[in-house]
Amino acid sequence: MTLPLIKNYHHLLLRSMLFGVFLLVMAGLPTHTPNAQTEQPSPIQMTSLVGLDGYCLSEQWVPVRVTLENTGTDLDGQVEVQVNNGLNQWNFAQAVSLPSVSRKEVTLYAYLYGSPNNIQISFVSDEGVVATTTQNIACLQTNSQLVGLWTSTPSIYNILTTLIISGARPSTAVLEIADFPTHPEGLDMLQMIIISDVDTGTLSDLQRQALSSWVANGGRLLVAGGAGWQKTVSGVADLLPVVLSGSVTVNELGGLLEMAPQADPLTGDTVLATGAPREGAEILAVQEDIPLIVRQKFGFGEVFFFAFDPALAPLRNWTGLEVMYQTLFVAQRDVPTWANGYVEWTEASSAVSNVPGLGLPSIFLICGFLGLYTLALGPLNYLVLRKLKRRELAWITIPVLVVLFSCGAFVLGLFVRGTRSVINNLAIVQVWPEVSQARVHGLVGVFSPNRNLYNVELNGNFVAHPLVNFGLGGSGEWGILHNEEKTVVPDLRIDAGGIEGVVVEGDTPAPAFVSDVHLEFGASGLTIDGEVQNNSELTLHDVILLAPGQAQELGEFGPGKALAISLVLSNTGIASPNGNTTGYPYYGYYADTTFQDVFGTTNVNSSFDQDLRRRYSMLQAAMGYGGTRGSGLYLLGWTDSSPLNVTLDGKGFKNEATSIYIIALNPTIESTASVLTLPPAMFAWDRLENSTNLDFSPYNSYLYEGEYNIHYKLSQPIPYQTVKALTLHLTDYGNTGQHNLNIALWDFTRNEWTPIDCTMWGDFEVPDPARFVGTGGTIQLQIINPNQISIDLERAD
Repeated sequence: MTLPLIKNYHHLLLRSMLFGVFLLVMAGLPTHTPNAQTEQPSPIQMTSLVGLDGYCLSEQWVPVRVTLENTGTDLDGQVEVQVNNGLNQWNFAQAVSLPSVSRKEVTLYAYLYGSPNNIQISFVSDEGVVATTTQNIACLQTNSQLVGLWTSTPSIYNILTTLIISGARPSTAVLEIADFPTHPEGLDMLQMIIISDVDTGTLSDLQRQALSSWVANGGRLLVAGGAGWQKTVSGVADLLPVVLSGSVTVNELGGLLEMAPQADPLTGDTVLATGAPREGAEILAVQEDIPLIVRQKFGFGEVFFFAFDPALAPLRNWTGLEVMYQTLFVAQRDVPTWANGYVEWTEASSAVSNVPGLGLPSIFLICGFLGLYTLALGPLNYLVLRKLKRRELAWITIPVLVVLFSCGAFVLGLFVRGTRSVINNLAIVQVWPEVSQARVHGLVGVFSPNRNLYNVELNGNFVAHPLVNFGLGGSGEWGILHNEEKTVVPDLRIDAGGIEGVVVEGDTPAPAFVSDVHLEFGASGLTIDGEVQNNSELTLHDVILLAPGQAQELGEFGPGKALAISLVLSNTGIASPNGNTTGYPYYGYYADTTFQDVFGTTNVNSSFDQDLRRRYSMLQAAMGYGGTRGSGLYLLGWTDSSPLNVTLDGKGFKNEATSIYIIALNPTIESTASVLTLPPAMFAWDRLENSTNLDFSPYNSYLYEGEYNIHYKLSQPIPYQTVKALTLHLTDYGNTGQHNLNIALWDFTRNEWTPIDCTMWGDFEVPDPARFVGTGGTIQLQIINPNQISIDLERAD
């Protein structure tokens, strides 16, 4: 009875083994699925370059150049740059149309908030992502110095990396024509640009405008002449401090030895570009009546012109090049802090949140509503039901009253909050009378009364990024689409009663203000005198004049009006901190007084005036908590309009706008005397990086053990021939004894610190003073405390 079972079992086992062998054989054979689709290669080939010569800075705009090659059919889409710092994802995009078999290059601008390690670049069509690549980035530190080199021989300028320029040791970025952006924000990471022996005539109009705006906002531009001067200046002639007319060949350059007295003599044929300096330009070195080095302020920046080409003999191997560059560029530009854009995001969020008319309801309205609700729900309900002898209906009347008052609260909320969206439009507009473009730093807040999607459209050639996440915008994923006509934030979702914020930067045609202001040296001291003409259509309110350490209220300034200015400078014994000098202590008479001058002594934070609070927060967001206005002269006024044209793509809205216009005034120097005594108020000071401790000031400081180096620079260019006397003021709150400090001044003829025999508190007349006053009236002071105990310093200037 068991044999058939065993036989069947053997047959089953044999079949299983054969089927397993069959599966193994089939697994080793190539498979083919007739209906499977093979992945097609992308028709778009994409390459990208982030930053300038690969450099970028955190908290700055970075240009992203993307080259697209289309080998397929016509394709429309957009290039996207995705920045993800771990908390937020921001997509900056630009629409691109790619015909069949075409190649295009586009430049986008992405804001690097935080410290992202990479950015993702994609080409996206209606069908999805067509091509994508990831670029690793390593940004320089925020306080780093970066010099851009657009020159045929960039290696000759490597010497700059061995120097301390503008307070730090710089890196150099080699540039080409395509690196120059059409937005000045794309150059903001650069502290200096050198142009030599290249054809600047190839710059587009937008590139020239961006370069001009960058200089005006604090950039430093150096243009070299020499044999190729004509092509070098062809596109930047309007920025130069000289009007060039020809060239000449000389066989020696003894005039440059003024910049480096201990250097070897310069002999050999050299081609010099020749011309006449513009009005207000400073001639820093001259050779046989030919200006060799000329400098001129342009807005907050400055432009240098070299008549020679440092890349050619005999200059390329000259031993004095290092000293010359150090002498010219050691000092930072005196740029007010607000010129750098918004730096305090908490204050920026506060400014955007303070929408006029959207504050809390009146306390009387709230108390009245709650009182009426309590009265109706309690005593009135009871009395009415008792009168009707139907008190058992309370279980109906109470819910009805609750519903009615809830509806009333909703209606009251709509009445207070409104039913229309509100755009809170804020702008700081920096105007320079000699510059055609004004720099705009804007904040745009969108308030939504109900949950909704918005397309926020910003007309004009601006760039924008979300307001960094401090309870307002910037959180989550954002998309920003940009072209030269407008910037769009599409599909911005805002909850009921919510606000989202956007930061805007760019240029706008400058309103026409013409100034004729003089700084006069007279028997009564220093006087600012003259007038400013308003040739614009703007009416400025609450206008004030901001001078070093002082201010003057001037009232309203309407179109076509001339505003007379007359102010005697009384605080002439105090030098102003450079606008780049931040972080010094908040005590003493040298502290910046901008907020007190603009807003008075009122405690703005406790004020019920929302417009006042948003103005204060907007300016605080730009100046930070340790910023200064430097030693400049400014006319400041407010308007109820904005240069930012913002709409909500067809949706109705209310526009609440306010702007602060800051007009820089460049006074001319007037005096009938042949000898001028320049008080400390004519100088701006900053700290040199080789100091032991950077948290100090020449006024009201504690000097601990270590080295303290201070640089003083004239706030206004003053031409002079000789230095007759130099007085060092070193005081300690009335102490007249010995100070136990080691004092030295920088000797510009020997390029070294030279100790001076100043051992007592008080005023000290420096012997042989001319050697301690450098090009353009710069002075460097060194104070060393060799003791382990701190020393009080009241004044050192």
